[in-house]
Amino acid sequence: MDLPNGRATPKAISNPALKRRKPQVIRRIDAWKLEAAFCEITGNSKIIEKKDGIALLARYLGLAPSRQEVDTFFQMVNGRCDLATFRRFCSLLVHDEDKAENFRQLFQVYDRDQTGKLKKKVLRMIFCNIGEAFSAEDWRNLEQVFDLAGKSDDDLISYDSLVNKLLDLPG
Repeated sequence: MDLPNGRATPKAISNPALKRRKPQVIRRIDAWKLEAAFCEITGNSKIIEKKDGIALLARYLGLAPSRQEVDTFFQMVNGRCDLATFRRFCSLLVHDEDKAENFRQLFQVYDRDQTGKLKKKVLRMIFCNIGEAFSAEDWRNLEQVFDLAGKSDDDLISYDSLVNKLLDLPG
């Protein structure tokens, strides 16, 4: 694939591994949240023209782009990123730490009896206190997306099915 100026696409962007289907979490980012944040960063100009703005918006949305990913993307778009292009950038963010086994190992630490299930309140504690902590609103959104809203705090949730949904894996 070539860039509009005739240069070849950087290998980091054209790598087939980066073009896999985007995880369900990225597809489920609230459109209004993305659009509002995009407008705030761009000052309603509809174009981000600073690398820091791209990185800031991605991190605000819960993604973790590396400096190299941001630099490569910024070069690819010639320093001008609109909303549709930014959405594509989000879909390209694939990280080793986002593997199913890593999530399962984290949940197993809290699964004393190794049943493959955790209480909903334990899942909330994990998501709201470990790593990049969820806000109360983020947790409510996750409950809706993963059909946890109707469950009580003591209901057991299979973390394998949660991980599969989180990473959009079959099963």
